[in-house]
Amino acid sequence: MFEREVRLNGLMNWYLSDLIKDCDDTELTRPITAGGNPPAWILAHLVLANDYALRLMGDGRIAPAEWHKRFGRGMSPQNDPNPLPTKAELVEALEKGRQQIPIAAAKADPARLNEPHTVDIFKDSPVQTVGDVVAHLLTTHLASHVGQLSTWRRMQGRPPLF
Repeated sequence: MFEREVRLNGLMNWYLSDLIKDCDDTELTRPITAGGNPPAWILAHLVLANDYALRLMGDGRIAPAEWHKRFGRGMSPQNDPNPLPTKAELVEALEKGRQQIPIAAAKADPARLNEPHTVDIFKDSPVQTVGDVVAHLLTTHLASHVGQLSTWRRMQGRPPLF
Protein backbone atom coordinates (compact mmCIF):
# COMPACT_ATOMS: atom_id res chain seq x y z
CA MET A 1 0.00 0.00 0.00
CA PHE A 2 1.20 3.55 -0.76
CA GLU A 3 4.11 2.28 -2.89
CA ARG A 4 4.25 5.41 -5.06
CA GLU A 5 3.72 7.77 -2.14
CA VAL A 6 6.50 6.06 -0.18
CA ARG A 7 8.88 6.49 -3.14
CA LEU A 8 7.96 10.15 -3.48
CA ASN A 9 8.33 10.60 0.27
CA GLY A 10 11.80 9.11 -0.04
CA LEU A 11 12.65 11.53 -2.84
CA MET A 12 11.49 14.53 -0.83
CA ASN A 13 13.40 13.33 2.25
CA TRP A 14 16.52 12.90 0.10
CA TYR A 15 16.14 16.48 -1.13
CA LEU A 16 15.39 17.74 2.38
CA SER A 17 18.58 16.11 3.65
CA ASP A 18 20.60 17.92 0.99
CA LEU A 19 18.91 21.23 1.81
CA ILE A 20 20.03 21.19 5.43
CA LYS A 21 23.26 19.17 5.38
CA ASP A 22 25.51 22.24 5.41
CA CYS A 23 23.39 24.23 7.90
CA ASP A 24 24.18 24.51 11.60
CA ASP A 25 21.91 24.81 14.62
CA THR A 26 22.16 28.60 14.72
CA GLU A 27 21.21 29.00 11.07
CA LEU A 28 18.22 26.71 11.50
CA THR A 29 16.76 29.13 14.06
CA ARG A 30 16.62 32.02 11.55
CA PRO A 31 13.04 32.50 10.35
CA ILE A 32 12.28 32.41 6.66
CA THR A 33 10.58 35.81 6.90
CA ALA A 34 9.79 38.24 9.68
CA GLY A 35 7.19 36.54 11.83
CA GLY A 36 7.69 33.27 9.97
CA ASN A 37 8.76 29.90 11.24
CA PRO A 38 12.45 29.04 11.35
CA PRO A 39 13.65 25.91 9.59
CA ALA A 40 14.12 24.03 12.88
CA TRP A 41 10.44 24.61 13.69
CA ILE A 42 9.41 23.42 10.20
CA LEU A 43 11.55 20.29 10.56
CA ALA A 44 9.93 19.50 13.93
CA HIS A 45 6.53 20.04 12.32
CA LEU A 46 7.48 17.51 9.63
CA VAL A 47 8.37 15.00 12.33
CA LEU A 48 4.81 15.44 13.64
CA ALA A 49 3.42 14.93 10.15
CA ASN A 50 5.27 11.61 10.05
CA ASP A 51 3.77 10.72 13.44
CA TYR A 52 0.29 11.55 12.24
CA ALA A 53 0.71 9.48 9.07
CA LEU A 54 2.11 6.60 11.09
CA ARG A 55 -0.80 6.77 13.53
CA LEU A 56 -3.33 6.81 10.69
CA MET A 57 -1.64 3.69 9.29
CA GLY A 58 -1.86 1.97 12.68
CA ASP A 59 1.67 2.59 13.97
CA GLY A 60 3.12 4.48 16.93
CA ARG A 61 4.56 7.90 17.58
CA ILE A 62 8.21 8.87 17.07
CA ALA A 63 8.25 12.47 18.29
CA PRO A 64 8.34 13.35 21.97
CA ALA A 65 4.87 14.22 23.31
CA GLU A 66 6.06 17.77 24.04
CA TRP A 67 6.70 18.33 20.32
CA HIS A 68 3.05 17.65 19.58
CA LYS A 69 2.14 20.62 21.76
CA ARG A 70 4.77 22.93 20.27
CA PHE A 71 4.99 22.19 16.55
CA GLY A 72 1.50 21.31 15.43
CA ARG A 73 -0.72 23.18 13.01
CA GLY A 74 -1.56 26.63 14.32
CA MET A 75 1.31 26.73 16.81
CA SER A 76 4.01 29.39 16.61
CA PRO A 77 7.58 29.67 17.86
CA GLN A 78 7.02 33.37 18.55
CA ASN A 79 5.14 32.54 21.77
CA ASP A 80 7.35 29.62 22.80
CA PRO A 81 10.27 30.47 25.11
CA ASN A 82 11.74 26.97 24.89
CA PRO A 83 14.75 26.32 22.67
CA LEU A 84 14.12 24.60 19.38
CA PRO A 85 15.36 21.03 18.99
CA THR A 86 18.90 20.69 17.69
CA LYS A 87 19.65 19.72 14.13
CA ALA A 88 20.88 16.34 15.36
CA GLU A 89 17.60 15.69 17.21
CA LEU A 90 15.56 16.74 14.20
CA VAL A 91 17.56 14.70 11.70
CA GLU A 92 17.34 11.63 13.95
CA ALA A 93 13.57 11.96 14.37
CA LEU A 94 13.03 12.58 10.65
CA GLU A 95 15.15 9.54 9.80
CA LYS A 96 13.20 7.33 12.21
CA GLY A 97 10.00 8.41 10.50
CA ARG A 98 11.45 7.89 7.04
CA GLN A 99 12.43 4.35 8.00
CA GLN A 100 9.14 3.52 9.72
CA ILE A 101 6.79 4.85 7.04
CA PRO A 102 7.38 2.06 4.46
CA ILE A 103 6.95 -0.57 7.18
CA ALA A 104 3.69 0.96 8.39
CA ALA A 105 2.45 1.44 4.81
CA ALA A 106 3.05 -2.23 4.00
CA LYS A 107 0.89 -3.40 6.89
CA ALA A 108 -1.78 -0.66 6.83
CA ASP A 109 -5.38 -1.87 6.93
CA PRO A 110 -7.03 -1.04 3.58
CA ALA A 111 -10.48 -0.94 5.19
CA ARG A 112 -9.33 1.69 7.69
CA LEU A 113 -7.67 3.74 4.93
CA ASN A 114 -10.93 3.80 2.95
CA GLU A 115 -12.89 5.24 5.87
CA PRO A 116 -13.86 8.92 5.77
CA HIS A 117 -11.34 11.15 7.54
CA THR A 118 -12.19 13.47 10.43
CA VAL A 119 -9.77 16.31 9.63
CA ASP A 120 -11.63 19.62 9.74
CA ILE A 121 -9.32 21.50 7.37
CA PHE A 122 -10.09 18.97 4.64
CA LYS A 123 -13.85 19.17 5.04
CA ASP A 124 -15.38 19.82 1.61
CA SER A 125 -12.03 19.21 -0.12
CA PRO A 126 -11.02 16.48 -2.58
CA VAL A 127 -9.30 14.73 0.36
CA GLN A 128 -12.04 12.33 1.45
CA THR A 129 -10.52 9.27 3.16
CA VAL A 130 -7.96 8.43 5.81
CA GLY A 131 -5.79 7.11 2.98
CA ASP A 132 -6.06 10.45 1.20
CA VAL A 133 -4.80 12.21 4.34
CA VAL A 134 -1.88 9.77 4.61
CA ALA A 135 -1.02 10.28 0.92
CA HIS A 136 -1.10 14.06 1.45
CA LEU A 137 1.18 13.86 4.49
CA LEU A 138 3.66 11.67 2.65
CA THR A 139 3.77 13.83 -0.48
CA THR A 140 2.15 17.24 -0.90
CA HIS A 141 2.40 18.37 2.73
CA LEU A 142 6.06 17.39 2.87
CA ALA A 143 6.76 18.95 -0.53
CA SER A 144 5.23 22.29 0.46
CA HIS A 145 7.49 22.54 3.51
CA VAL A 146 10.54 21.38 1.57
CA GLY A 147 9.77 24.23 -0.84
CA GLN A 148 9.81 26.66 2.08
CA LEU A 149 13.18 25.31 3.18
CA SER A 150 14.53 25.53 -0.37
CA THR A 151 13.48 29.18 -0.53
CA TRP A 152 15.03 29.83 2.89
CA ARG A 153 18.28 28.23 1.73
CA ARG A 154 18.44 30.51 -1.32
CA MET A 155 17.64 33.54 0.84
CA GLN A 156 20.67 32.60 2.96
CA GLY A 157 22.81 33.06 -0.16
CA ARG A 158 23.37 29.41 -0.92
CA PRO A 159 23.37 28.17 -4.51
CA PRO A 160 20.64 25.93 -5.89
CA LEU A 161 21.18 22.22 -5.36
CA PHE A 162 20.16 21.19 -8.88
